[in-house]
Amino acid sequence: MKDPKNIQIIICGKTGDKVLFPSKILGYACALSGKYCTLSPSIEPRIRGGLVFAELIVSDEKIDYPKTTDADILIALSQGPYEIFAQPLRAGAGFAKKMAKKQAAIFYDPAHVKPDKSVAAKHYALPVVGKAAKELKTDKVNDTVLLSCVVRLTRIVSIDALNKALKANLKDELLTLNLKALELGTRLARKVRFP
Repeated sequence: MKDPKNIQIIICGKTGDKVLFPSKILGYACALSGKYCTLSPSIEPRIRGGLVFAELIVSDEKIDYPKTTDADILIALSQGPYEIFAQPLRAGAGFAKKMAKKQAAIFYDPAHVKPDKSVAAKHYALPVVGKAAKELKTDKVNDTVLLSCVVRLTRIVSIDALNKALKANLKDELLTLNLKALELGTRLARKVRFP
């Protein structure tokens, strides 16, 4: 990643992958940390299988333009959206232009995404689906586990800020489950080598 003071992030998946929740929580955590943040969600108008993605800009300074132009981080929740944003054959056109840089980091779960080895960006496998199913007995919080892994590795914000963002946006059983997911993601991140 280039400048940690100005980070461009894309979270992508298909309808039903819970793309908007982690993007909202990350944006909220950024605001709690005193950072400037823009969030631009986009939902394809299809009930099932449509492209859903969120673009976030996180900065220590005021942000001039709310959309990503050259993303530093891609969090891919499904194969199709991964291919749209990371496919080198489409580089320079459309969505892929947003992920054209070589020093970008792509985070994905190997249960849902098979990475393209010809993509120049660095790939980081975060096998959260199996771990969440085993330890938490549910797959409903895979998005939170994945987000906490990425936050722990990249230090976009602190885990404490993510914790506070969850507490501000959830209640009761959902909050308890997501806090467990946050802790699991933090533990899983310790096993990943990230620069």
